[in-house]
Amino acid sequence: MSKNLLVIVTLTLVLLAFACFIMLFFVVIPEENVKTVDTGMGIIIGACIVSVSAYFFGSSSGSKAKTEQISTMIENNTSKPA
Repeated sequence: MSKNLLVIVTLTLVLLAFACFIMLFFVVIPEENVKTVDTGMGIIIGACIVSVSAYFFGSSSGSKAKTEQISTMIENNTSKPA
C-alpha cells in the first residue's frame, strides 16, 4: 500500500471516530442505552487511536526502521570485494 493511501485511510478513520465522539453531544440517547453507547464509543475511539498510534509510533515503525538498517548493512557488506 502506498504511503499516501495509508495516511489518507488513517486520517479518515481518526476523523470518523472524532465525528462520532462529537455527535454524542448533539444526539439524545435513551436512558436505557447510555451504557451500551458509552461502551461502544469507548471501544471504537480507543481502538482507533491505539491502533494508529501503535502503527506510526510503536512496534511497526521500529520494525520498519530495523529492517531498513539491516538491508543497508547487508548491501554494504556485499558490495565490498572479498
